[in-house]
Amino acid sequence: MECFKRIGLFFTTLAILLLTVTTPVFTQSFEEALDHYEAEEFEEALELLEKLSDKERNTLLKAKSWLALGQYLQADSILRSLLNDTSREISSEARYTLSLVLLRTGNITDAVEMIYPVQASEIRTGIGTDARSLYRELLAFLTDRQRQEIFWNSNSTVLRLDLIRSAASSGSPESAAAMLDLMTNSGLLDGNEDEEYTEQIDELRQQVQNSQLHPPGYPVPDGMAYHIGVALPAGEPDNNGVSVSRNLYSGLLIAAEEFNARHTDRKLFLRFSNTYADPDSTRKAIHRLIWQEQADLLIGPLFSESAEQASLAAERYEVPFLTPLANSEEINEGNHYLFQLNPTFDVHGRQMARFAVNDLGLDTLAVMTQSNSIGRSSAIAFRIEAEQLGAHVAYYIEDDFSQNAYDLSEYTERFNPDPEVVDSLSLKRVDGIYAPFTGQEAETLANQLMTDLEWMESQAVVLGSEEWSAIRLTDEQQRRFPIYHTQSTLETDNPEQSAQFQEEYMNRFGQEPDRFSRIGYDTGQFLSQALETAGNPRILNRVFRQMAPYQGLLLHIHFDGNQINQSVQVVPTNERATRQSGQFPDSR
Repeated sequence: MECFKRIGLFFTTLAILLLTVTTPVFTQSFEEALDHYEAEEFEEALELLEKLSDKERNTLLKAKSWLALGQYLQADSILRSLLNDTSREISSEARYTLSLVLLRTGNITDAVEMIYPVQASEIRTGIGTDARSLYRELLAFLTDRQRQEIFWNSNSTVLRLDLIRSAASSGSPESAAAMLDLMTNSGLLDGNEDEEYTEQIDELRQQVQNSQLHPPGYPVPDGMAYHIGVALPAGEPDNNGVSVSRNLYSGLLIAAEEFNARHTDRKLFLRFSNTYADPDSTRKAIHRLIWQEQADLLIGPLFSESAEQASLAAERYEVPFLTPLANSEEINEGNHYLFQLNPTFDVHGRQMARFAVNDLGLDTLAVMTQSNSIGRSSAIAFRIEAEQLGAHVAYYIEDDFSQNAYDLSEYTERFNPDPEVVDSLSLKRVDGIYAPFTGQEAETLANQLMTDLEWMESQAVVLGSEEWSAIRLTDEQQRRFPIYHTQSTLETDNPEQSAQFQEEYMNRFGQEPDRFSRIGYDTGQFLSQALETAGNPRILNRVFRQMAPYQGLLLHIHFDGNQINQSVQVVPTNERATRQSGQFPDSR
């Protein structure tokens, strides 16, 4: 917590100074407030400070208390009133503290410009040293886009040169070279300045020539705060959706606490907003998180319909959005900031096709799907991917099977392996059948398909959707057919990790974690790893796409350059498939 106490380092000398200029009553009250502040009892400190007169140092401590409580607007307003104070100590400390407010609210470019005059001053006390340290950290943290904003907003030649220097040393020599060209060729230096800074510019030009382009690291400034907005429905305790929300949030909270325990120089804060499971309220909740909570990233909502509203806000504000459960195909079309952790149905289809062709070596395939079902997307994606991999989809069957009471015989006769039937009907032998049945009719269709295949003594491999994991098969079907299905979640094979989470969850909330608790935890852990990789939340949307595969308690996450999680597990549904594959196939 050392970095988060930085804002209180200068009040010991303040108290001493006040002894000579204030009445004993005021001094005693201020010392009491200072004692509360240093004990991190900020509300008690504010209660005392509100009773004191508006002297500058009293006002400054009040602003610092508001900052410590995360009330940034109150702190910002008070600190700006002190920027032009006649005392250089007061104005410098106010400017330094305001730069911390700006850092905590994600206004990095404003924080750099705010801290610059303090670090450039001749102050040799603690505040000057800390200001110079924070200034260097902020410059190293900037993205090229943020440097560009400061470069054009600032009138300081020294600050612009510092930006060039930081770009060259942070792996952005092309950006540094562009700024150098502007400095020397666009009239940004007048004649006197040109002579004054010629030596520095020459040194910088040499530094830029010697620096190499490499991925930026964005070292995190001491005291960085990440604000994560969580938009989920909350309501009556017996509501199922509310139970899901509560457990998701509980899992997220444990992941956030573990992140904060690992880091003393940065903290992650969750900010909750109720969406009421309604698209209109979702919009309001998201706007509140972005405007009032200064959210660096958003998590939620539960449902695809609400997630469509979230995607619009994510694009408008350029804020990354993680959706743990929504799996609609359309919610991130044309959007660069919405990331779906729950793989869509077409991802299930593509990954099953890769497994069928690459892992099982199936060459001639058939696809069966109910028209107007969500499994249809899986069927289409499977067909396209299988054919691109060189397999032949001999039969693609799509129909409303309910019109004939789910009697599939007129379709399944094409899979009859009897040589006489094959010759008489000019059939093509298939060695694999993909049937991504979904919804309430999935079991009926699956049972009918398996009965027909069993009757005709087919040897085809059966490939199915997640619903196949719960299909009841006869002993003969279990013996005869290797059956595989896709899954979007898979329990960890690390029992120690699972037991540790369960114990921590029980101690924290007094109940067993469920599936959604684990999904929330995995979402938080994935985000934590992304923040540790990115440092600067402005590049999270790029980091998500490039991150290595994550394997958690339930979720396997790998965006692989996309915005939809591509990690779908193909697992044996029965013992025959397990024996055939030799082991559970690796997650993809």
